[in-house]
Order: sequence, then C-alpha cells, then structure tokens
Amino acid sequence: MNRMGGFNRENDPADDFKNWFSMSAMPDEMLLCLFEKTLRQYKDIQTVKTYAAKADLTPVEYASNEFVELDFDLLYKDDYICRIYKTWKDPGFRICKDLRLDKGIPDFENKLSEIFKICAKNFISCEPKEERIDKVCLTLEIGIFDDGFNEKVLRSVLEVFDVAMGRIIALLKE
Repeated sequence: MNRMGGFNRENDPADDFKNWFSMSAMPDEMLLCLFEKTLRQYKDIQTVKTYAAKADLTPVEYASNEFVELDFDLLYKDDYICRIYKTWKDPGFRICKDLRLDKGIPDFENKLSEIFKICAKNFISCEPKEERIDKVCLTLEIGIFDDGFNEKVLRSVLEVFDVAMGRIIALLKE
C-alpha cells in the first residue's frame, strides 16, 4: 500500500477524475468548463438543501436537464409549499408557485387584474398560461440572487408568498 503522509493514494477519488480527464477526447477547455459547471451545480444543490433544512423545509423531486440546473419541490411536513429552481444561466435562484384559476368565477377579468396588482406590489412576477379553455395557470415567481440566498431570505420570500396568496384567496372568495 502506497502511503504518503498518512494519505492512502490507492483510494484517492481525485485519481478517478484525473484518469477520466486524461482519457477524454474533449479539448482541455471543454473539459474544464464541464467540470466547473458540474461543480457549480453540486454546490448549488447543497446550498438549497442546507438552507431548506434550516427553514424546516424538505427539498424533493429533484430534476435537471439541458435548460434547468436544478429544480426541487419544497415541502413543509409533507405539504407542498413551492418550487425552487435555477436555470444554467441564472445568477441566482427562483422561488415559484402555481395558482390555477377557473375562468368561470364571477368577475374573472377584474379579479385577474387585481391578482396582477397584488403580485406587482409584492415584487412577484406573474405569468399566465392557459391550461384549458376554462382554466388558467398563473406562475407566481420571485428571484433571489445567488449571493443573497440564505435561510433568512428563503423564509422572507415564503412569507411574501404567503401574504400575497392570502390576499389572492380572499379576493377570489369575494
């Protein structure tokens, strides 16, 4: 067994990376970019898990693809609270909730306009998507810059969503 300073070189995980990099047909710049991208993704996933846990939330249903670096549902005691995601090009994270509305509710157009106003006053973006002829889905979203993401900010954003959703639900019951 080859030991240097108490470090077992035979089981060094870095050797696997070194071997993979040296055997790859990709140019060094491309390999370095891929490695940096993967490392950044890993760090972002750990950041979400850490701050979610500190806010008593559980991230579940992880997803990633060529457009989205990470996407989690956040649960509080098994209840869905919101989603957190980050695209590969985002400078930070996005917290979002979907709100599905029946177009047949009384005074739908005016209530929809009021929902947009509630969102705007709370710095929540609101994107409507027609799901069916009689339904619309509003995606409510708040962005958080990467260097500003922490437990306190996450709790604050969730509080903003909670207050805004309370106003929206009250409006829809009128």
